[in-house]
Amino acid sequence: MSQTPEAKLKKKIIDYVKKLQSNGVKIYMEPRIVGGYTYRKGVPDYWIVLNGEHIEIEVKREDDGVLSTMQLEYQRYFKDLGISCFAIDSLKEFQSIIEAKMLRYHLENDIT
Repeated sequence: MSQTPEAKLKKKIIDYVKKLQSNGVKIYMEPRIVGGYTYRKGVPDYWIVLNGEHIEIEVKREDDGVLSTMQLEYQRYFKDLGISCFAIDSLKEFQSIIEAKMLRYHLENDIT
């Protein structure tokens, strides 16, 4: 059985996060499983904690990455709470977000 484009991207994201963790980056990522006990329709696919910052990530297909009405509502809800929330459609985009957050953390905490 072949994977969907979203599933392939999710696998790449998981592998990237594991690589960061193995290199000592303080990052935790939890997937939300469709149909799981705590699953809610529209909630982003991953919640991440990076150096103490809460980040929400919704993974979309590269060619048709349209957010549903519920997904848009959750994006607004999390942003209103001050939580970084992104919809991404490529590993490069995910990496850019994480790298920018890590750089900001290092600059704010005078870490070289």
